[in-house]
Amino acid sequence: MYNCVLNTHVLENVDVVRDFGVHVDCFLKFDRHISLFVHKTMTRPRLILQCFLSRDCELFFKTYCVYVRTSHTRILFCCLVPSP
Repeated sequence: MYNCVLNTHVLENVDVVRDFGVHVDCFLKFDRHISLFVHKTMTRPRLILQCFLSRDCELFFKTYCVYVRTSHTRILFCCLVPSP
């Protein structure tokens, strides 16, 4: 490994970098980003179930649409869109 120096300061080597909200490892793979996204998305429904005492299906559906489905739009950020 090479040591990078910036104005006499040695920069530390890291395995994963977060840039514009996207985690990329040193091999330019998005495995870490995908696993963090899935973990965040799976914890939200669990929190919804724990927070509400009521078991009303309509209430759960509305909260799911607001808190879980809106987080899925984050995956569209920095995705490749094929051009025809």
